[in-house]
Amino acid sequence: MRRILPILVALMTALVQLPATAAELSDWLRGELELGFGFEYSEYERDSLEEGVWFVPVTLSYLFDDFVPTPTRRDQIEISLLASYLRVDSNFSGVETLNHGQGDLLLELTYLAFPARWPALAISGRVKFPTASEDDLLGTGATDYGVQVELFKRFGRFTPFLVGGYGLTGRVSDFDLRDGPFASVGVTASIGKRVALGIAYEWRQSVSIAGENSHELLPFASIAFPGAGPLRVVRVEPYASVGFTEVSPKFAAGLQIRLGFPIR
Repeated sequence: MRRILPILVALMTALVQLPATAAELSDWLRGELELGFGFEYSEYERDSLEEGVWFVPVTLSYLFDDFVPTPTRRDQIEISLLASYLRVDSNFSGVETLNHGQGDLLLELTYLAFPARWPALAISGRVKFPTASEDDLLGTGATDYGVQVELFKRFGRFTPFLVGGYGLTGRVSDFDLRDGPFASVGVTASIGKRVALGIAYEWRQSVSIAGENSHELLPFASIAFPGAGPLRVVRVEPYASVGFTEVSPKFAAGLQIRLGFPIR
């Protein structure tokens, strides 16, 4: 589910546009600073292992409205940083364990292009830094990389989207991990000016050679509220997930709240 959140940012930027004040800042510096926070709970069941995972992310991002190096004034650049807290409750054949602490740090850069007649394009690159404890089984202790391409185009109230990407998994001595592709397909529907609903199907190749691939169905929503003073908009984004294989969460649910501050 966490992989689809950048898609939501791009889609809701296109779907929900609230008026901004006049700008005085240099063109290429204009944009929106966004602070996000929330939570996600997911449950997994495989063989004799049951796990409940709490994921509490905090994100800081900046979206440049009109970035000078890009070919058209509609293009945008976004840079984001995500830190998180993890709590994992495990039950293996009746033996219960609890691990918690800082999660991995994620840095992402996204280029957004909005051509007049063609689908919008988002190209992202990300680096996952191994700040989570390997000893507590909260992370692998390796640096991971990923790239993805998103295409979406609005047709009236509906915006279908397609995502494809590839993850480069850091090598660790205790596990036989591999790189692999992932993909998503879905659609959003705008309900009025401030509400959007959507659903997506996500597939990811297993990072383990012996493991199953991940398949998930993901309903989500975005509700935008106008802010006051320096706060331009508040976005509330609930979502859920249902998995169809053992490596996917049996179910997951979460909520993201995003606060947007225009820089003018």
